[in-house]
Amino acid sequence: MQPADDSVLLRQYSEDHSEDAFAALVTRHVNLVYSVALRQAGNPHHAQEITQAVFVILAQKAAGLRHARALTSWLFQTTRLTAANFARSEARRHRREQEAFMQSKLDETGGEAWPAIAPLLDSAVAALSESERQAILLRYYEDRNLREVGQALGASEDAAEKRVSRALEKLRKFLARRGVSFTTTIIAGTLTAHSVQAAPAGLAQAVTAVAAAKGAAAGTSTLTLVKGVLKIMAWTKMKTAVLVGTGLLLAGGAITLGLTQTAADEKPTAGEILRQVQTHYDALTTLRDSGTSVLQTAGRQQAATFQVKFARPHRYAMTLGQGGHTANMWNANGHEYGLVDQKMYFQFADDVQNLQGVTGFNGAGGLSVAGFFYHAFGEAQTGEDEDAFITRLAAGKNTVRQRDEQVAGFDCYVITMPVPAFQVTLWIGQKDLLIHKRRLVSAPQPDPGDNVTFTEIHTNLVVNEPLTDDDLIPRIPAGVKLQAVPQH
Repeated sequence: MQPADDSVLLRQYSEDHSEDAFAALVTRHVNLVYSVALRQAGNPHHAQEITQAVFVILAQKAAGLRHARALTSWLFQTTRLTAANFARSEARRHRREQEAFMQSKLDETGGEAWPAIAPLLDSAVAALSESERQAILLRYYEDRNLREVGQALGASEDAAEKRVSRALEKLRKFLARRGVSFTTTIIAGTLTAHSVQAAPAGLAQAVTAVAAAKGAAAGTSTLTLVKGVLKIMAWTKMKTAVLVGTGLLLAGGAITLGLTQTAADEKPTAGEILRQVQTHYDALTTLRDSGTSVLQTAGRQQAATFQVKFARPHRYAMTLGQGGHTANMWNANGHEYGLVDQKMYFQFADDVQNLQGVTGFNGAGGLSVAGFFYHAFGEAQTGEDEDAFITRLAAGKNTVRQRDEQVAGFDCYVITMPVPAFQVTLWIGQKDLLIHKRRLVSAPQPDPGDNVTFTEIHTNLVVNEPLTDDDLIPRIPAGVKLQAVPQH
């Protein structure tokens, strides 16, 4: 079936509540979803539950999926997200048992390709760029020929073949870096034979019955899994809204996007660069940064300095200086704290808003690396599904690569893109894929005095350096007491 059929079926289901249309979608994609879930969970029963949850989520979000050409990719990413959430809900013992099982199978089968590739396959595919990932999914997961892949991607058969070949080479390098070395021919043959396995008989019918009712008849564990994944999606939206409200609207993605190396004779597009940057930040364990920011309005300029330290999963310390004043913000013991001018020490009433308080200290906000590091960019005010939003932004004709420039001696890509109410420009290091400069320009206002330009320059970037509590929690001066919690 061609991608346009998915679009028709989605519309029939979302607008007419057609169970037949939804059943057709499930039948078409259940093997792919089940296979990815099985590789992630390592357990057929868990994989069936994950599969059911993914299609419940699809039923609930069908109306917002406006780019059905990328439905296969959306299902792939949602399955990985759902499987990851499922894994977090399981005891660590289960994860160790799965790893031990996969290792034992690898030992038993010696040099056979599939047992070695299987544990790494979906992570490798997720690390590709969006266009390359779609090519691999269409070619091997959906078993389409190159002509059909080209049609699905809006490209010629020759272009599809090149894209698949390039993606296979990147998969080979990804696997080789992890000690699994096979030729691209062997990898392609292995994907053809094993990447998608038949789902258990009756699973499609069971999934359709539960998902078409949007989970009303699902078991308790499935409902818990669905709620957990939807909560993650909603949390990402909420974080993005906070970041946008303080000028932290950044380029990147909420989906896991592929860090790729572009061939020397190719010029990466703005969208490809954005995806590479987000994946690079996702892979960092820690980041230190310092710099300056300037807010300009009609006849007024306001400068500030900042120092930040970020660690996983949600640890940070920030110091901002402006007009002779300083503000420290940090996370400890699951709560958010502030210290202003070494005198006012408090815990935020709403832990979620500390980042907003930090970035708003200079009047406009602007620690853009925070949004990349914590994967906070996605849908903001559009109401779209986040994956669709990122796909559209990266492919949008108004997301443009400008002439390369240098920032503080670093050769940088320069990317401009429109976001609600602003035009954003990013200067991204060509070698380190880190943000070195950002400019935010408001859309023209009726009153020229309301026009805003905000510029930040990042220096002294250090990544993957261990950060301890001593690095992340400032010393509280003697005699300074924790005050009543301020209200936001």
